[in-house]
Amino acid sequence: MDAAESENDGQDAEDNGDDRIDSAESDCFKLLNELSDLLMLPKDMLIEKSIRKEVCPSIGLPLVTRILCNFTPDEFCPDPVPGMVLEELNSEIDKQIPIVENALAKMINFPLAVKKYNHY
Repeated sequence: MDAAESENDGQDAEDNGDDRIDSAESDCFKLLNELSDLLMLPKDMLIEKSIRKEVCPSIGLPLVTRILCNFTPDEFCPDPVPGMVLEELNSEIDKQIPIVENALAKMINFPLAVKKYNHY
């Protein structure tokens, strides 16, 4: 291998690192865009699951609820989040909890084969 090839290999490694950084940055900007879209919507529309999935597919319902609970009205959006919206979202979360608990219970009760470990 000559010096030019080893130099190219070093650049390839740097490019791979840059790709990972670019991917992380694009993911952050994607989440930031979804968050801003979420906060700009009329809050009444967030009751519908299809609208939430369209506007912020990467943000789950518990996080949406938490964001809306912490929302403070300002000059751009002077209206507070209606209590009805928060109640509806919380009731939807409560409906999802048994499903998650059942899935966790199945995972916990799943029998696992363990290798016998010998001490020497």
